Amino acid sequence: MTTVFSACVTAHGRARADVDVYMPGRWSDDLLRRRAAGIPDDLEFVTKPQLATNQLGRLTAAGPPARWVAFDEVCGRSEKLRKTAAKAGLS
Repeated sequence: MTTVFSACVTAHGRARADVDVYMPGRWSDDLLRRRAAGIPDDLEFVTKPQLATNQLGRLTAAGPPARWVAFDEVCGRSEKLRKTAAKAGLS
C-alpha cells in the first residue's frame, strides 16, 4: 500500500500537510485481499492524481500560505490537477 501526500516546505523546515492511502486498482474487486489488509468494503478506487486533486482542494480551502506546488511524475501528468493548481494561483 502506498500513499499520496502533500507537504508544506519553508526555509525553516517541512511537514506533511495531508495524506491519503492509495489502494491499487487491482485490489478493487478482490474482497479477500482488501479484508486481509483492513480496507473497508465500501472504499472505492480513486486514482493517485484524483487523490492529489482532492488534497489540493482541501489545502487551498484551509488557506495555507502556498505560492507554488510541485507534483511527481504520475500526478504531474494530470491535466485536471494542473488546472486546479493554476485556478488556485499556484504555478
